[in-house]
Amino acid sequence: MSDSKNMKFVFVVTYGRSGSTVLQTILQSIPGYHISGENSNCLFGLYKSVSMAKVARFEHGRNDHASSYPWFGADKIDPDRYAEKLTQVFTEEIIQPPVGTRVAGFKEIRFHSVGAEHFEDFLNFIHQYFASCKFVFNTRGWRELVRSGWWKNQRPERVEEIIRDADAMYSEYLEKYPDRGVLLRHEETRSDPMAFKPLFDFLEEPFDVDAIAAVASRRLGHTGQ
Repeated sequence: MSDSKNMKFVFVVTYGRSGSTVLQTILQSIPGYHISGENSNCLFGLYKSVSMAKVARFEHGRNDHASSYPWFGADKIDPDRYAEKLTQVFTEEIIQPPVGTRVAGFKEIRFHSVGAEHFEDFLNFIHQYFASCKFVFNTRGWRELVRSGWWKNQRPERVEEIIRDADAMYSEYLEKYPDRGVLLRHEETRSDPMAFKPLFDFLEEPFDVDAIAAVASRRLGHTGQ
């Protein structure tokens, strides 16, 4: 297990059938990178737990209560320390970066499912407690998605609504925090390896277009593509 105290983090924020597994594989090809796959958005549970710890501490633990009081001990809660320990355990048990990892992270297709009311705060939580965190937003047009994989089983208008809402969250977050992320579009990256160059510039990693083209052209076991 690598030492996460000196590790940097990259998180791929996307939705299903967007070319994110190819993107994950390209990130994994960078020496020292360990980018794992999806984890059912279990990091959101940590965010919610820390949010509730803040409520307990700052709404009910403002005073040192007697042992007979319902919120006895709430003033001793340290939400920041709690969050730091939770994210340490998450890194060790969910991401599991091997020895030699300098940049760790994962890709998840469910970030948008938390809704607009939580999305910005959720990503801010990640940015605060995962040192030197960077976000890679990956999109694909809904008209293509309705013909792809399990999206075909949903009503086209529902797919359009989901994707437009997710894309709006991504765009708004990047507009507010432009230094924290980069946006890739599957329509561009699938046909032109050079479209990945902004990603490598953002990550401050050397870019080899031939190597990226070779990685991007590999068949994926889960899609047959």
